[in-house]
Order: sequence, then C-alpha cells, then structure tokens
Amino acid sequence: MFSKMFIKSPGKDAAQTGRLRAALDAADVVVIGAGAGLSASAGFVYTGARQGQRILFLELGVGYNTPGIIKYPFWRMTAENPEATYACINVGEAACPEEIAERSICIDGDIGEVLKVLPDKSYV
Repeated sequence: MFSKMFIKSPGKDAAQTGRLRAALDAADVVVIGAGAGLSASAGFVYTGARQGQRILFLELGVGYNTPGIIKYPFWRMTAENPEATYACINVGEAACPEEIAERSICIDGDIGEVLKVLPDKSYV
C-alpha cells in the first residue's frame, strides 16, 4: 500500500510542534499508540470513528520491532480517512509513508521534551 518512506522535520522544530498543537486542538478524537505497553497488544482496541470526526493518530515512541501492531494500522487508517492526521514523535524513527505525508506530523525528538514545548498549552 505504501511505496516510500518520507521523513519530515527532524528535531523539535517550532513549525512541527505548532502543527501538532493545532491537530490536538482540532481533533474530535485522539487515538494514542505508544511503545512500552500502551498498545493494542496491551488491550487497546480501536473500532473506528463515527463519520465526519477529525481523528489524530498520535504515535509516541513506536519503533519498527513490531510495526504491525500500531504503526502500520495508524498509517492505513490515516490513508483511508481524509479527516485523519498522523503524528509521530520518536528519537531517530520519526517517519511516515509518502502517501500520507501531507497529513502527517513527524518529530524526531524526546516525547517529554516535545510535549513541553507545545505552544500555548502543556500536555504533560
């Protein structure tokens, strides 16, 4: 389904954190996928959003050890829903497929540090 990887804005770029803040504010639903236990393998089940909802698929620290659990499903659901945005915060592995790059926010950085510098509001 996805042909090429596209890596965007390495580091805690102010434009990217601003886009993340705007996506968080605009989202009707935020679906979080995270490494180290907060994942579908730990019991999280996402059955889909209602028609017309703006969804932010926020991926925190998910690597490529088991991408089929969070990463690939988030990419697929973003591609299938024109109202969806995909965001990835990860050190060294902040990437998305070219097909969803226009609706993606990829930040190469420490999750805690990125969340602390979100403009206007702290999510930490």
